[in-house]
Amino acid sequence: MKKMIVLLAILTGLMLGVTLARAAEPIYVGFNDVRSGPFKSNGDKFLLGIEVAIKELNKAGGLLGRPIELVVEDNQMKPEIAVQKLRKLIQSDKCEAIFQGSSSAVALAISQAMPRYKKIYIPVAAFAVDITGKDFQPYMFRTDANTAIQARAMAQYLGKRKEFKKVYMINMDYAAGHDAADYYQKYIKEINPETQIVGNDFHPMFNKDFAPYISKIKASGADYILTQNWGTDLITLMTQARSLGLNIPMAGILMA
Repeated sequence: MKKMIVLLAILTGLMLGVTLARAAEPIYVGFNDVRSGPFKSNGDKFLLGIEVAIKELNKAGGLLGRPIELVVEDNQMKPEIAVQKLRKLIQSDKCEAIFQGSSSAVALAISQAMPRYKKIYIPVAAFAVDITGKDFQPYMFRTDANTAIQARAMAQYLGKRKEFKKVYMINMDYAAGHDAADYYQKYIKEINPETQIVGNDFHPMFNKDFAPYISKIKASGADYILTQNWGTDLITLMTQARSLGLNIPMAGILMA
């Protein structure tokens, strides 16, 4: 919550050139995230945080004496739709800043479009390294540790545990999922070269049947699972693993 308030307060410093004649006009900010489908609950959490932060800021007088108003759009967690919604939020709704959280693929698409509009973009929970790596844009402000940082922290912890010698990696088949596998493998080998990677699978997002993957994990002799899954795909993986008798620890880079 405090992070959301700080992010919105940053807008104050970026809008000091606003004339006094506009002092009473609202400042519009956009929320361009998933509002339907299997991952709707993920967008719900981000939206709630932004709504509460805006309420607190408006209660304290808003930004530069102007109230903040939120405009919400459903990008269905699809990059091409997110870019369409971005155009509407900026050109039609006159939003000065855009918030988004679900999916690195969506975040990458939005970030690449921002130089055209020269507005502020804040991805609150998109973790792919390229978002602030090779695809970094000057209008974007990242707020969370990327997947490489989180993978290293996990490797530092698990690499020192003697009972964990064999890891099976299973991740969503998109940018952050591939980052998780690549960077965890890199760091776990640096920290504990004896660790064996006994499996490395990628599955489609919105996957409903993990039974084939779970069978492979059970046959691999893995001591633990490493996953970057989140939302519905994490819940389904954990639920089906338990029901199919997979009783080894599951380490989630984004579970916390």
